[in-house]
Amino acid sequence: ENKGIIIDPYCGSGTTLVAAKLLGHKYIGIDISSEYTAQAKKRLENAMEEYEKVEEECSIHTVRETFADRKKRGMYKKKNNNIISVENFI
Repeated sequence: ENKGIIIDPYCGSGTTLVAAKLLGHKYIGIDISSEYTAQAKKRLENAMEEYEKVEEECSIHTVRETFADRKKRGMYKKKNNNIISVENFI
């Protein structure tokens, strides 16, 4: 399977590169700061240590229902041409 290559020309501390690695993509990171590239290399070497946090974040931010479905259930109403939420989300 060809997933392509992720290129981050301003990689900083390597967050995008770590995500790419955890998702099985090839990656290229570029940054002008040797401090940031050193930090990115260290994070990449220890990427699996961040996997648990990634799983936790994904479980929190997973979309379980589309906007259209929520709207059908009456969770949103129009007010002055703006859609407002009438139900709180966790």
